[in-house]
Amino acid sequence: MAIVWCFRIITGAFDKTVKLWSTDGKLMHRLEGFLNTITGVCYVPRNKTIWVASGGSNAQLFDPKSGDNVSLFLLVQRLVFQKPKHFSL
Repeated sequence: MAIVWCFRIITGAFDKTVKLWSTDGKLMHRLEGFLNTITGVCYVPRNKTIWVASGGSNAQLFDPKSGDNVSLFLLVQRLVFQKPKHFSL
């Protein structure tokens, strides 16, 4: 599978890797460490991340510029800046 994003191409494959390519065919990043075949890739413009599904229950999020996994960072950021919920009994 492949998607085109801002003059870049993102591919996911059966070899459990995601690759980010420039439109002239140069490999920019190779994302590895997935336990299963890549089943979906998506660029999310709102938070400028790439979401990768690989057969698990959660997607992993990556920064397309650095290739870093930012899943934990975004989760912690959401928990820290989320409004506290108050419960009444």
